[in-house]
Amino acid sequence: MKFYIARHPVFNRQRGVAGYKLELCRSLRDRFYGQYREPDDAEALYRQLCFPGFEETPARPLAILDFPEELFESLIPLLPRKYVVIDYDGAENSEADALRDIKKIKAQGYRVLSDATENPSPRVMQLADLAGLDFSALSADTPPDRAASGKDLPRYYARGVDTWENYKKAFAAGCEYFQGDFFMEPLSGRQSVLYSFSPPVLRVISELGAPEPSFKEITRLIEHDLNLAYNLLRRVNSAYVAPKFKVKTISQAITILGLKELNELMSTFIIRQLQSADNSELLRRALIRGKFMDLLAGFNRMPQKGSEAFFTGIFSLLDVILNNSMAAILEELPLTDAVKKALLGEGGSLNLLLDMVRLYEQGRWEEFDRAYNPDYPEQERMMNFYLSALKWAESFDI
Repeated sequence: MKFYIARHPVFNRQRGVAGYKLELCRSLRDRFYGQYREPDDAEALYRQLCFPGFEETPARPLAILDFPEELFESLIPLLPRKYVVIDYDGAENSEADALRDIKKIKAQGYRVLSDATENPSPRVMQLADLAGLDFSALSADTPPDRAASGKDLPRYYARGVDTWENYKKAFAAGCEYFQGDFFMEPLSGRQSVLYSFSPPVLRVISELGAPEPSFKEITRLIEHDLNLAYNLLRRVNSAYVAPKFKVKTISQAITILGLKELNELMSTFIIRQLQSADNSELLRRALIRGKFMDLLAGFNRMPQKGSEAFFTGIFSLLDVILNNSMAAILEELPLTDAVKKALLGEGGSLNLLLDMVRLYEQGRWEEFDRAYNPDYPEQERMMNFYLSALKWAESFDI
């Protein structure tokens, strides 16, 4: 039985994250349907599937879910209406059936996204709240006329926006939402970001990578950098770590975390120092990758030194973040040869794991199955690792 889930960011016109489009395989949907049958479960389901770190966020993002018939019969009456949009694909249905289905969904209080890429029904568009346009398949530079039967079409939701060129077309066409991996591509014409990795952080990572790391030296390095010490104590005393007592000293913090988790935490400091107004989701994806790869490698007892799998994942998007070549960036980071080889795409077990994670996070499950190695954990456990990585990444303030 297959258990897959993928989460795709949906951006607004300010390039902030408005929500996530969720992809769930059939067997996973069936499992959730069996577990969540009471109204009290709705909020828990929303958090588990979508936003494990958004519990305390007042303006929570939208969850955009596909509409299979069984979803309506079980989950739709339970999910939080304010935060859920139902993506209705009525391409194979008659206009009468589509109108009936959309009316049922809206009667439950949900907004509806319906595709308008090819010859949309004016009557369906008048009912829908969002009109989906697939820019990977749209031949024209602009979408159809915004008028249908004398009334305006709903707001446009752009799909398949996997390049900056398509993003610009969708933006110029007046789309309000943008789904696709365009944000993962370097922006041509943009100058390389000027950066300087924090010397104290690099020194700590270098010491942690030594054959026999010195606890005393690591403590001294952190204590002598106010910013590093503050952020370490803040993390250790957070609800995510949840210590039994308030941690007040650096030595206590290191003992509680352990050297491996401290090493990973130092790399998150590097990533978070690169945050800007328009790259938060890119940084979040890097954090998710790092933790997901670390969990997979640890379960599979993959041969690696320390946190090599984690470093491979979390630094795999530095070239996009900084708009610079990976080779130039790696000259400044104290990483092992195996990690550098993987980040440069030169093969090896870490490179293979990175390629698998890319397929998984994009929802390219058929390709993933073809590349799937039976030595890796079973699919349900992989899904749980992915959800754990989401929760871990959302525990940081990005």
